[in-house]
Amino acid sequence: MTHRLSLVLVAAALILALGLLLPLAAPACSTFKLQHGSELLYGHNLNANGIDVPGLVFVNKRGVFKTGRSWNELASRAQADPSPLAWISRFGSVTFNTFGKDLPDGGMNEAGLYIWEMGLGNAEVVYPRDSSLPKLNQMQWMQYVLDNSSTVDEAVRCASAIEIDGWGWHFFVGDARGRCAAVEFIKGKVVVHSGEAMPIPALFNQPYARELEIAAYYQGFGGLYPPILDDKRVPRFVKTAAMIRDYDPAQDAVAYGLKMLERIKVNEVPDWTVLADVRAGIVYFKTALNPEI
Repeated sequence: MTHRLSLVLVAAALILALGLLLPLAAPACSTFKLQHGSELLYGHNLNANGIDVPGLVFVNKRGVFKTGRSWNELASRAQADPSPLAWISRFGSVTFNTFGKDLPDGGMNEAGLYIWEMGLGNAEVVYPRDSSLPKLNQMQWMQYVLDNSSTVDEAVRCASAIEIDGWGWHFFVGDARGRCAAVEFIKGKVVVHSGEAMPIPALFNQPYARELEIAAYYQGFGGLYPPILDDKRVPRFVKTAAMIRDYDPAQDAVAYGLKMLERIKVNEVPDWTVLADVRAGIVYFKTALNPEI
């Protein structure tokens, strides 16, 4: 990484980080799994609410030597707290990035492992601190997961094997078997919801446990309120749960997944809409600037 590229990354990161802290520009990200029979899809919307995030699509090859960067290292002129981590990618991947190569917002690797971030805000997220572990900024941590992991279990282990720094995100991870997990960092501890602890395979901009508490007020999930899809007051988590429940396998799964992403958009056309068909090895996407799939 050249000095000039480092300065560009720092400037871009600081601009977006400041934007993410503004209440009116809080991002509204959405991720879910749709699975039935041989169909397995992971979908994501990025709604940056007025920030208008541009994007880059990267094909990341296997067998490439990588060097790690901590957030402090990227964001400080003195390059404080450098990362000692280096690795060679085991898997190729396709990623969608805001800043540059190896700094993804999310993506899927050739083993069918999918990972994407959702913003939570710095008040919600406290990454664990352990000086004995190598550091990585939270974007490059996702690339490390895609480079080295083929299953949810392997990805979850990476959350405790590396000291992550950066701003407040939590992560949805899914694999080619359909296993998925919400990986969060709360009060300095890694908190994982998976299996029976993740009955609704979706993640948004609230801690997963809080989403479950809210869903319990709606019909079909223990409550009395109807989950009306056209009602903006109904949380995206509840709408997504209802659409997953009501999916008719006679319908085309890709078309239905894209329809789901359309129904859970927030106020505007999403900056990005991405749908990963794991079994077919195809990633469909469109953007606010290019609305064609």
